[in-house]
Amino acid sequence: MNFIDSYDVSNINNNCNRKEALFFIYLNSLPYEIIDNIKLYIPRIAFITVEKIFYLRNHELLEEMVKTKFESYVRYIVRRDMDLPFSILLTNHLLKWIHFKNYEYKHMVFGNYIHFLQYFCIENESTKCRIKLKNILMNEIGLSKNQHKKNIIKYIKI
Repeated sequence: MNFIDSYDVSNINNNCNRKEALFFIYLNSLPYEIIDNIKLYIPRIAFITVEKIFYLRNHELLEEMVKTKFESYVRYIVRRDMDLPFSILLTNHLLKWIHFKNYEYKHMVFGNYIHFLQYFCIENESTKCRIKLKNILMNEIGLSKNQHKKNIIKYIKI
């Protein structure tokens, strides 16, 4: 009796499909030589969400795929509080986001896209992204600590 036969499938989380869970159990039991051959036929974009090292090397592939819906992608990352992709996006697009003036969202106009991201982090309770944003803004740009005193949001009446 091997590991797969003795594994109780009923313990698998209900959110995960049991067939998919069994697939990964069987896949993990294969020898490394076979797994390496299988990886040759899987597209590189499929590994971005699985391996951190692969994401760090090839995050441009994902940005290229979401080029038309880039703002939605950034909001998705902030909603899920994914600090690694957010920090990479922040370092790559920081200057562009600072110069992106008068960003409109939900009947509000923000001074720039960075102020919107601060608001969006607070709204979605994504503390890791908010801390990353705050650290980069204070260290690299040199914004003041008293940002809460500045009126950066204008409300639009309908």
